[in-house]
Amino acid sequence: RNDTWEMLGVRCNGSNVSVRAGSAAVFHAGGVPPASGRIGLYANGNDCTYFDNVKAATLVDGRPADEALAAVAVPEEKREEEIDGAKLVVERVKIGKNRVPSLLIYEKSRAGRPGPAVIELHAWGESKSVKARRLAPRPALRGYVEAHIDLMGHGERAGPDLMQRAKDNFPRLGMDILKTTAYDVNAVIDYLDNRKDLGITKIGAAGYSMGGGVAVLAMTLDNRIAAAAAVNSGVCDYGASISNSVYGALQGWRTDAGRQIDSALQADYAMLDPLLHLDNFQRRPLFLMCNRHDRIAGCESSILLAGKLASVYGAESNRIELVVNEGPRNDGDPMLSHMPDIETLKLVDRFLDKHLLGTEHGTAR
Repeated sequence: RNDTWEMLGVRCNGSNVSVRAGSAAVFHAGGVPPASGRIGLYANGNDCTYFDNVKAATLVDGRPADEALAAVAVPEEKREEEIDGAKLVVERVKIGKNRVPSLLIYEKSRAGRPGPAVIELHAWGESKSVKARRLAPRPALRGYVEAHIDLMGHGERAGPDLMQRAKDNFPRLGMDILKTTAYDVNAVIDYLDNRKDLGITKIGAAGYSMGGGVAVLAMTLDNRIAAAAAVNSGVCDYGASISNSVYGALQGWRTDAGRQIDSALQADYAMLDPLLHLDNFQRRPLFLMCNRHDRIAGCESSILLAGKLASVYGAESNRIELVVNEGPRNDGDPMLSHMPDIETLKLVDRFLDKHLLGTEHGTAR
């Protein structure tokens, strides 16, 4: 009980426990544990419990055993940039127990003014930085806090074995990316909730391709997402979406999805597939866009999910927006039919502004 130790920003010193993000203290307790939780120091070997001001958590052999560190973040950089005549603040921060590399972008003049945030999720093979540069007009210039994160295995989280894993078993890897990143989104929401200085009123999620799949899955896992949008994404019925995509074949990966989708993967599908958990949407607004000629993500899953949700939403089915584009078909390069154009992406902006900013066609409701 008198040992002193520190691991992942959690410091025990006798009967005192503190949790830090970098050099900033986010929680401290000493002596008698709070009534709503408990603090335990070394009891058996390295097993230890601590209270993080939200719930009790367990450290086993010095490693966190649950999500208790989700809201802890490590700030890395904060700078100002001038874009389109506006002064924007750009923060680099690593969030949650997975230390998710994240970019926050917002107007400098936002300080003290409430407004929404949108978590932006990029496609397979891209990164948060690419996504951040593609958006036009920037959500930050419309009153949002933009939160861009790297999907598992991408950007700053890229590992040397990602492409080999994709080649060996893309269905398994794809599910791991969706699942891990969706839970990372939960941690980002925890962090944004704790940024009282930003005055965040609502949080949305939007993504393209694999990022759109993450946005929809995250919505079913966290009811704090007020609205979500997915563009040209496999959003449900994961087994069929993987089997019907030509992307793996184009990359020279194994495409025998029937054999790759084993019992463990089927269990993940049953646990997470939004199609099997329609009540989790809780009648929140959802925007789905697809291209009928898209052979990468297909259009079937978006149409299927929109139809099922419309039945569940009943009189509020107008909260589901489905846009099916009849874009160009290009069998020579299927990626060209998978890429959205700027004009159609403006429909995403309209949808998010309506449900997060409270405006429609630029007019306050």
